[in-house]
Amino acid sequence: MPVTRTGRGAGVISLACAFVTFAHPAASRQHSTDPLDWIIQHVCADGADKPVPADPYDGCPAGTHERRLKVGEPLPYLRHDQPGNNGDHPHGFQRHDAYPLVDVRYGGIFSANDFDFGPYWEMEPGEGDGFDVYRVANGYATGGGTRDGGTYSATFFGGDCKPFGGWVLFPASFLSSLAPGVEHDEAFPIHGIWWEHLGQPWPGICERGKGFVTNTLTTWSFEPDHVFGGLNGARPKKIDAIVSTHGLARPLKPELHTYHLERIYFTDLYGATRWEAWTDAREKRSSTDNCGDDTTLTFGGLEFTLTNCRDWSVIEILDPPRLPAPWPYPETNVLANWHFSGDGLAPWRVAGDQAQISLANSRAARDIQFAPKGPGLRYLRIDCSQKETDCGLSIYQDIPIREAESAKMIDYGFSGVIVDQGEGLVDVSLSQRDVKGDSVSEVSFTAHLTSEFKKRTAADSVYLASSVFLNRWSPVAIKTSAVSLRLTLSPRTRGKRYDILDTWVMPKV
Repeated sequence: MPVTRTGRGAGVISLACAFVTFAHPAASRQHSTDPLDWIIQHVCADGADKPVPADPYDGCPAGTHERRLKVGEPLPYLRHDQPGNNGDHPHGFQRHDAYPLVDVRYGGIFSANDFDFGPYWEMEPGEGDGFDVYRVANGYATGGGTRDGGTYSATFFGGDCKPFGGWVLFPASFLSSLAPGVEHDEAFPIHGIWWEHLGQPWPGICERGKGFVTNTLTTWSFEPDHVFGGLNGARPKKIDAIVSTHGLARPLKPELHTYHLERIYFTDLYGATRWEAWTDAREKRSSTDNCGDDTTLTFGGLEFTLTNCRDWSVIEILDPPRLPAPWPYPETNVLANWHFSGDGLAPWRVAGDQAQISLANSRAARDIQFAPKGPGLRYLRIDCSQKETDCGLSIYQDIPIREAESAKMIDYGFSGVIVDQGEGLVDVSLSQRDVKGDSVSEVSFTAHLTSEFKKRTAADSVYLASSVFLNRWSPVAIKTSAVSLRLTLSPRTRGKRYDILDTWVMPKV
């Protein structure tokens, strides 16, 4: 997982929590033996089992009970990191929540961990900055994928070439015997693929036995009463934590290499509650004071410096609770060739002049940073620059209706950027189609696509310049005559070139 901040389960694990008592004197709560409780944040729920606006750290209010958040439920609070100095950034710099989603590709559920830099409290749907994906698979809590502005999208494959199981966090068996001072480590085969930089389809192209690192250690331990927060006026919180550290090798060869550590603190209250990046002290990197703790560490006999840290233990109550804003996770996307990284455009179809459509690869320096010898970042170019009236073209894809029949809502949209100066309008529709292909129901919105995002243009990076446009269809009412869903993108503004990075249809249970 990228050091800029910083998966299919064997099946859906029961939402019932199994608890074991841990009897050290400071313990105020029991620890779950279900690893999902350690990667999904907990809430207080009322007598009707609905989340209520409360921080479970304080103990749930009378008449409510604590449990982890369920799929499709609104968030009763947001978590963010520590506020800045001198009253700056009272909401912290970064939001980070941990909520469950259903994996339509590999089955089961996973923990979606959005992270968004401020002002996140003013964000519109699609304005997030990235995510981490955690899940439980084959008896382990494991990471699988990330997305951020530094490494773009990356997948960490296990030895069986599934997009999880390589970046192991801790074993489920560890939860039944939590004890301070006990530390375990193990090396798991891992292959990280920066598939967007390589222009590959998600989750990346993995071949068994090729490209795997087999000697990188994951170390896990239990730390009771770890003090989270407490920086710049934020409230300190003592919470028992599992500390997962990744980055040393077996055998160590400090005479040949320097090492970097990534450390994540998991609690069965908030999920991933703190993240740290440690750099070999021999590199003489500057330390960070983001979290206010010690900035030096001896680990594995080597000295390290804390160079980045996020502590997401500050709570902002949401009253009333609200659903997470739409945000694209590949594991929830039912479109095929959604990143246009196949051999051709199929199964997308074009209504209009085919000559206006082309597949392209960005080789801007940022877009090939982790794969300089690869083809580059794949995207779709729609060229309306020679049109004297409107663009007169659309692309669409049909999806079997069974992909959405049980959905309570569907998030849909795309991300992209205008190559030329100014703004271009794109109509986005999601329609139900009958056996003849006729529309029987439709929802839509218009995206106002600009030529830059956060001061980046397509020439700098198609990825970094692309804005994300997502909308939510809720509640879903599937027509009895519908046999398919159709996502359609229709550029409207003439005289523009549109670079479409990716596309999304994400049913939510």
